[in-house]
Parts: sequence; structure tokens; C-alpha cells
Amino acid sequence: MFVRADLLLKESVPEMIGRHVVHYGWEDFDPVLLVYDRRADKTERLELDRLDWSLSEAKCCVGSFGEEGYRPCVHARKVTKFDQCSECASSWIPVQSCIYEPQCDGSRCESRICKREHTVYLAFFGSRAKIGMTTSRRLRERGIEQGADAIVPLVRKENRLEGRRAENDISKALRLPQLMQKRKVLEEQGRIAKSERMDEVYRSYLATLSSRMDVLDATLEVLDQYPLEDLKGRNPLLVDTAGKHRGRVLGKKGKFLFYEDHLSKLMALELADLPGRHLGGPAKRY
Repeated sequence: MFVRADLLLKESVPEMIGRHVVHYGWEDFDPVLLVYDRRADKTERLELDRLDWSLSEAKCCVGSFGEEGYRPCVHARKVTKFDQCSECASSWIPVQSCIYEPQCDGSRCESRICKREHTVYLAFFGSRAKIGMTTSRRLRERGIEQGADAIVPLVRKENRLEGRRAENDISKALRLPQLMQKRKVLEEQGRIAKSERMDEVYRSYLATLSSRMDVLDATLEVLDQYPLEDLKGRNPLLVDTAGKHRGRVLGKKGKFLFYEDHLSKLMALELADLPGRHLGGPAKRY
């Protein structure tokens, strides 16, 4: 009986041993991946310049970070849609579904994030653009963690609920998506994003919006300092996160780590999909 190699690799990865990936983010243009070693009871930053990993299929709650540092989930609950269980997430957002669809201005559950000022923005991924929303203080950070080539604020609203409503209105007015498909993001990676063209497109969108609402008329910020080699026009292949990964790292941008496997094929591993998974030791040598 024939069995796909990728399925065999998944089956060979221990589900609940090794270090637990508990965070992925960016500090300016420096990506940060944190893992928790339960035996040593400590978190550490994982090196991203070398790739020789085994990643579990299942995900467990990443726990929480607070003033006293990292706290693992006491129940080690399995998670799917979110990285945290509802109990661990309650310190910053009591109702997790409000991450995508806020139900109030924060007055019902006293959520701090829902009460903060939010910005609706336009982000470019090469020639493609999308609409998004984030707390105003995280605008640039949000662009970097998504791997955008440029970002610009369109409107600011006093809370998350009003921001979400404005995001929907602007998305419809400009006929732009609120979610950029991974495939489309990866298709743009081997191309050089031209700032003049992005600014020209932004100005055309701004003209459309200004006739319908008050807009900020801000300057487009180009994001071009990602630690990534020139991919020379090649289109990366998105690999399944679970399983074994080994190869020469070409760099990181937004959600993805790019590497060449032993056949010199260009691969993209979604680092943003790692939190919650367990990371085993080095894979076997080819």
C-alpha cells in the first residue's frame, strides 16, 4: 500500500514532547520565536538561522505572559482556532470571539483592548492590497508581522467595535479583501515591490474614500528591512507545518520562514502557525 511521505513524517513526530512553542512575533524587523522547556521551567528564544525541526500536529494552549513573566496553561488544553484557551486569554480579552467580531465597545466585559483607539489601514503585499484593523499603537508592528511591503492608516476610531465597522465599510467601498490568502502573499515574495506604484494605488483609493468619509491622508510607510535574501523571482511552496523541516534558511518575512530543502527547492514554513505546537530535536540527516 502506498502512503504519502508527508503523512509518514507527521506520524513520526511526537505530539507532546520537546519544547513548547509559546510565542511568535517581531521586534521591529527582528523575528522572535519563544519556546518553553517544561523540565527546566523556563522560556528561551529559538535560533531562526538554522532549520532542523520536528513539529507536532496537535496544538496545546500557549499559556499567558504577565507582569511576573510566563505562566504555562495549568490544564495544557488542546486548542485549534486560537493559540490560548479561554481561561488563559481572559486576562486580555474575556470573550475570544470578539477578536474577530467585537460585540461591544468594551463596557460589558471591561476589556482594555476593546476600549483602545483602533486604526483601519491599507497594507500592500507587492501589487496586492488589503484592508485591516489594529490598535493604533501597533500599526507599524502589525504591518511587519503580516509581512506587508507598505502600510498606511486610513481612519482612526475610538474603540474596537467602531474600528471593525469602519473596516467593513472601507473594505466594501474599495472592493478590497480583509484577509490576504497565503498563496497570494507567497506569489509576491520573489518580486520587487515598487514604492512609487504602491503610493500611486494608495492615492487612488484615498480619492475614492475621501468623497465618502473623513480620511487621514497620511504618508505611505514602506517596510523593506526584513531579514530575507533575494528570492530571484522564485515562488515559494507552502509546506505543511506539522512534520520535519530541514534546509538552508534564506530569511524571514512576516508569517513565513523561507528555506531551500536538500533538492534546492524553495519552501515557505508558516512560523505564525507554530505557537501551540511542540518542537522536537533535529531531524535525521539526509
